[in-house]
Amino acid sequence: MNNTEHTELSRRIQQLQRERQELLVVIDTLQTNLRSCMSMLPDDARDQVTQVRSYQWCVDWSEHDLEG
Repeated sequence: MNNTEHTELSRRIQQLQRERQELLVVIDTLQTNLRSCMSMLPDDARDQVTQVRSYQWCVDWSEHDLEG
């Protein structure tokens, strides 16, 4: 691998790392907003939603899940 290829790969890695970080911020924000919305529901409706597997997955997901 020559110097130009190395430089280009380094730039691409940095770009992908920034994009990943931005996506993690978006996910965190969405999780926070989802929890906030849940607080607005009456208790019986909240209980119904929190039992849905996709809701549980969304709020329980973390960056560490990527480290499979």
